[in-house]
Amino acid sequence: GEHDYYLDNSRLQAPTAGLIFRRSRNVEDRDLSVESPTWGSTVIGRDLRDGWLKVGRHYLPMYVNGIPVLALQRYILDNSVLQAPTEGLLYRFTKQLEDRDMSQTTAHPRWGSTVVGSYVGDGWLRVGDRYLPMFVSDTPVLIPLWL
Repeated sequence: GEHDYYLDNSRLQAPTAGLIFRRSRNVEDRDLSVESPTWGSTVIGRDLRDGWLKVGRHYLPMYVNGIPVLALQRYILDNSVLQAPTEGLLYRFTKQLEDRDMSQTTAHPRWGSTVVGSYVGDGWLRVGDRYLPMFVSDTPVLIPLWL
């Protein structure tokens, strides 16, 4: 599925503003007609498992000169401010706080653990076919982990 990927220039140290979208899985097939993502930003894409990330109808190389430049965006479950008396967050079937997945067979994420997902807006993170709230009672509970 699709996930958030962080454009990481910490190891490559490229003097560029970011990565350039490609029209195909050919490093030379640059598409300069569209705005490309900058270092430190995130894109939503699907890992094609061949060194390329599919972002909409474009492609981004996951490695430059053998150095990884795209990393899965991870989020940590933070209960330090909310202080909820629970073991973690419950997944939701929809982007509604009340629509909890109460199934005993679902492994819900615990406070302090990390999840990988895609920020879908409106304060929600999509994790597979479920959702987690980024905020509970206006308190942030999912914090992006920057590499």
